[in-house]
Amino acid sequence: MTQERLSRRALLKGMGGGMAVLALAACASAGQPAPVSESAEATPAEGAPPVAPAERVDLVMWTAWGGQDDVDRVRIILDEFQELHPGIMVELTGGGPGGGDYNELLLTRIAAGNAPDVASLFTPPVGFAARGSLDVIDELMATAEYARPDKFWQPVLDTCKFRGKTYGLPFSAASYGMFYNVDWFEEAGLPTDRESFPQTFDELRALSAQFVAWEGDELKTGGFVPWSELWTSPAWSGCNGAQWFDSRNEQYTINDPGNIALLQYWVGWLDEQYRGDVEYIASLGAWHTGQDGNWFQKVTPLSQGGAWNTSYSYMKYETAGFRWDVAKFPVGPDGEKSRTAFWPNWFAMPIGGPHRTESFLLMEYMCTVGMPTWYAEVFDTPAWLDFPDDVITQNLIDNVGADKALEMHNFFIDYLEDAVEVWTSPIEDFGTDQINRAIDQVMHKVKTPQEALDEAQQIAQTRLEETLRSL
Repeated sequence: MTQERLSRRALLKGMGGGMAVLALAACASAGQPAPVSESAEATPAEGAPPVAPAERVDLVMWTAWGGQDDVDRVRIILDEFQELHPGIMVELTGGGPGGGDYNELLLTRIAAGNAPDVASLFTPPVGFAARGSLDVIDELMATAEYARPDKFWQPVLDTCKFRGKTYGLPFSAASYGMFYNVDWFEEAGLPTDRESFPQTFDELRALSAQFVAWEGDELKTGGFVPWSELWTSPAWSGCNGAQWFDSRNEQYTINDPGNIALLQYWVGWLDEQYRGDVEYIASLGAWHTGQDGNWFQKVTPLSQGGAWNTSYSYMKYETAGFRWDVAKFPVGPDGEKSRTAFWPNWFAMPIGGPHRTESFLLMEYMCTVGMPTWYAEVFDTPAWLDFPDDVITQNLIDNVGADKALEMHNFFIDYLEDAVEVWTSPIEDFGTDQINRAIDQVMHKVKTPQEALDEAQQIAQTRLEETLRSL
């Protein structure tokens, strides 16, 4: 399903809304640094009936976000929620109480029966669900006003499902893409429009070669380094017609022929353009789109990253010192279309909470009608399909101008339509570690793609089956 395109008029409305939110945020923090944990008892909305003590419900919500700016943004959303639900009081704790490992603390509290009513997650709900730690919410979604099952991007909602049941809601789902230096392309006499960006692995490899320049044993400028950001590997696998994990059949597919061919292709790229020396290329620094990366430092005009990269302040054209744009990943020899992956955040209800209805209302608000308040400041692509068309992240507008911000907003939202399955394994972190280790072994030529991926497949599948048998 494709989001409705935004009009310039709607964009200007969004700019106004974003500025209003920024003003609210400033008011919330000016002169009174808020504690990380604080009870937020909102003043009832004007005209709302007074709340009798018997009607009041007290909820506790944790967020994995611990930074003060993020906690302040969540608190603003809570204030909006409590204006609509004056009988529901929410105590917010950013980062979890007392610091430490957030997930471990949450699981410990769930086991002890004193967990928060609602918690945000940076790791997939399916892992918690497999442990029996989260509440099933399908019946609540079926009658929800905003968070019905068909109101989210399906690949993103699937990250909340385990064996057909839903254990949480996606808050955001920032998709990935290619980044390129428009000014450098112009200087090289290359077209700079997105439609002219390489459509296939071979085209991208050829483009990359145009920018690779060696002086003796020193690489002066680089092209593209596809293996540099392993967290994007699900997108590359999908572009070559493969995937790493199949949740429907509860099977890892690490040694799929498409993945073996992908790594073989990368080794050929390494040999052809970087003299086969992956250690030397790594020694030149990071090849991501961050401020300390080789793309921003103009060592290469090509990189890859997430939607969130576009809104960082250093990405402002004037600050970067060059214009840049984004494009889709190219298609591999065994693929059929460009695919992306995404990095979500989630909200879930720990099992055993005494206030399921009110907890779901809170979680639903955070992931649907409350999300625009967050998105006005943070370019985390919304997972909710009914997200209003008049909200654009202000930082992105500041970086690239209103028209381009609107166009990039649409690009990353529309690209979710081509998202691969990801974040659906009950042992997501363990499986990802095995995949990354195998890629590293291949690029260092310790093992062939077949050997490394066969081994990773066997280890990950064995652990998965052990986990599933223990349920």
